Amino acid sequence: MSKLRTWQEQLQDMVDKGIDAAENAQKQIAAKPFQLAERVETEVRQHRVKNLRKRYDGASGALFDQLRSFNSRVGDFAADMVARLEKETAETARSVSKTADEVADEVSATAKTTASDVSDTAQKSANRASRGAQAAAKDISSAADSANKEVSKAAQSAQKTTSRAKSSSTRSRSSGAKSTTSA
Repeated sequence: MSKLRTWQEQLQDMVDKGIDAAENAQKQIAAKPFQLAERVETEVRQHRVKNLRKRYDGASGALFDQLRSFNSRVGDFAADMVARLEKETAETARSVSKTADEVADEVSATAKTTASDVSDTAQKSANRASRGAQAAAKDISSAADSANKEVSKAAQSAQKTTSRAKSSSTRSRSSGAKSTTSA
């Protein structure tokens, strides 16, 4: 019996060693996923939601800062363009104003010249009309003088004729009275 006991003990010892070897192998195999999980957990802890939010906020903040910077550059560019346009518009307005002043001066000078010419022509016409009126007045005065002389002559002639007729009538009456008295 002692041999049996030895086999039993050896068998039990072998099974124990097999169990120990299997346990060690199983622990090593099982340890691999846990090691990976622990590594992932460490990395995940580094990338926790708060950390992710901070990184997201930082990235989105940087993006919006870049957009604001871009908007500022666009605004500066637009302001430069507006300033250039305002400058060109002001220069054009000054040029148009200068041209308008020159045209106004030319129109004024032409108007003065025309007014002077019209005034001279009107004065000459008035002088001609005055001379014509004076000549007509002289002609009328001469005609009136002639007519007056003719009227005076006619009046004198009529007066002479009237005087003669009166004298003749008086003579006829006197001779008729004489004839009545003689009869």
